[in-house]
Amino acid sequence: MTSSASTAGGEGGSMESCNDAEIDGIFALTPDLDRGAELFEKSCGKSTCHGPDGVSGNGPDFVNVLPKYDDCWQMKIMLKGKKGMISLNLIYMSDQDFRDALAYVRETFPF
Repeated sequence: MTSSASTAGGEGGSMESCNDAEIDGIFALTPDLDRGAELFEKSCGKSTCHGPDGVSGNGPDFVNVLPKYDDCWQMKIMLKGKKGMISLNLIYMSDQDFRDALAYVRETFPF
């Protein structure tokens, strides 16, 4: 199930530049939601992270926290980490993995 999930610029995958060549390059990739679901379950959906439902884990929940931030900010956090969240680069995710995971989160937990 490949999809162009909504991004910072709106529906359909079109968005303004994040003013970061690495992040803009990731958003230029076509997301694969099935792969994103696998990555979420394996890396983010644990109770020590965001939980399988995006709200029951120890990390920020996707309903109350993430709606405040755009995709550029969320991708930056995924890449670099922030207060209690490790950089997902440390678990050897590819650029395509990052694109797939964020697209899955946006599609599954709309905010």
